[in-house]
Amino acid sequence: MTADILTRLRKATGADRELDAEIAVFARWHPYGPEHWLNRSPEAAFSILSAGRVNFSLPDETEPRGGWVVPSFTDSIDASLALVERMLPGWGGLIGIGTGTSIHTADLWSEARAHQNSEEEEENPLVGEDAHGEHRCLPIAVLIALFTALQEKENTNADA
Repeated sequence: MTADILTRLRKATGADRELDAEIAVFARWHPYGPEHWLNRSPEAAFSILSAGRVNFSLPDETEPRGGWVVPSFTDSIDASLALVERMLPGWGGLIGIGTGTSIHTADLWSEARAHQNSEEEEENPLVGEDAHGEHRCLPIAVLIALFTALQEKENTNADA
C-alpha cells in the first residue's frame, strides 16, 4: 500500500481529499488518537469517500457503523508535518520553498543520520536513513518524502 500511495502522490496535481482518506487509513489516523483505531476489529472494512471521509463497517453489516473526516494532508503543511512526526518519531527535516510555480522540496532523515559528523559520513555514508520529496505543492512534497522513507524502511525490514 505504501508504494500505491507514493505513486498517487507523485502523480497528484494538487490537494486530493480521496488520497487524504487513503493516507489516514494507512496511518491508522483517528480524530481521538491512534488508541481509538479499530484494533479490536482487524476485519473491519473501510470505505474511502472522495469528500475526505473514512467510513467503517464490520463483517456482514450493510451500512457503515461510523466514520470521520480526515485532515487535509495533501493541502495543509501543518497536517503533513504532524503526520511525519507521528509516523517517523525522532526524524529531522528540511523544507525548500520554491517561488511561484517552481518545485518545493522536502528532505527527512533519521536521528542516526542527524548525529553523524562529516568524518563519519565519509567513512560510512549509509549510516542512518534519509528521504527526499519534491512537488509543486509543498504538503505533497513532504508526504512524498514521508512515504519514500516508509517504503525504504519496509524494504529494509523485508531484506532482514
